[in-house]
Amino acid sequence: MPEALAVLPKSKNKLPRPISEIEVPKIHVSFINGDAIVSSLEVAEKFGKRHCDLLRAIDDLKNDCPEAFGLRNFASSSYQNEQNKTQPMVNLTEDGFNLLAMGFQGPEAVLRKIRFLEAFRVMRQDALLYSAAGIRLDSPALVDALHEGRLPMFRAKQIQDFTPEEQQQILDVPKREIARTIKNLKMLKSGGQAAMASLGGINEWYTPSKWVEMARTAMGGIDVDPASHYVAQRTVQADEWHDQERDGLKHDWPGNVWLNPPYARGLIDQFVDKLLDQFAVGETKQAVVLVDSRTDTKWFNKLCTMASAVAFTRGRVHFYNETVKSSSPVCGSAFFYFGPRAQEFKQSFDSDCMVFFAPPVSFEEISNGR
Repeated sequence: MPEALAVLPKSKNKLPRPISEIEVPKIHVSFINGDAIVSSLEVAEKFGKRHCDLLRAIDDLKNDCPEAFGLRNFASSSYQNEQNKTQPMVNLTEDGFNLLAMGFQGPEAVLRKIRFLEAFRVMRQDALLYSAAGIRLDSPALVDALHEGRLPMFRAKQIQDFTPEEQQQILDVPKREIARTIKNLKMLKSGGQAAMASLGGINEWYTPSKWVEMARTAMGGIDVDPASHYVAQRTVQADEWHDQERDGLKHDWPGNVWLNPPYARGLIDQFVDKLLDQFAVGETKQAVVLVDSRTDTKWFNKLCTMASAVAFTRGRVHFYNETVKSSSPVCGSAFFYFGPRAQEFKQSFDSDCMVFFAPPVSFEEISNGR
């Protein structure tokens, strides 16, 4: 018998506790890839074993098992310890647990094995119930939340089509905030960047480097980024930039401008008007402006009237911020170019966009409502 599974010697001066006095903390069973599973960490904790010893015992069992059985019932995984270091772990199916637990002896071990088997049975029953209700079982976090009573089934149906990251974002908020968070995420998916701004007041969404480099190539460099953030500057690397605290609307924008304006209502109009003003008086020599393809808005039509060219993306630009790796806006984006290098702009953006040229209109004509 492997040392990890050996029965700990009992004190000669202490009788075993009656079974009725033995308490077993709640056992955490998950549902992953169609199976109820328990982690080796959970088994080690509940049976009072050292995790490293238990992993060695599992390795011994896997070596003795047919390969297919071992791979299915002892799946390698990992976890983050208290020092935030990745450590090995194994996910055991019920068959894997039963084979491992055969070596656990004594009345306390038997009671704990019974508790584990009950936990497996309950999870299997719950999984059948969720499936019958039309809930997919491909998200372990979602199934865990249902099983633990943290999420009602009608909410699970509402969020099962979200990405795993979005589901986790919902599950991490207090219960009273779940409905609002679901609503905001749905708005984000259906309304592009403009809806992103409504998600908890977030206006900071950054452009992937691919698109910034295309703009840099088209203009020959980026001098000013008037609506930025220090995170965005890792990519944009403008000579001068402004953020929410150093309000770009209060400064001039000389030279070549990269503008991804904030999409909160009212703010985008102010940044568009500022750009058109700066370009009209010659302060801004060139500019590339990134916005949603919202052809119904006044600010979009204003940009069209003065731009030298516009590029409509084939597909979507997946923006990101400090907490969200990428967004999923449903509408495409448009890059407006202002300046004398329209051909260079077309060459830079042509492979990923549909590029159109437009004859410029004077600022006075725009002001008069043309």
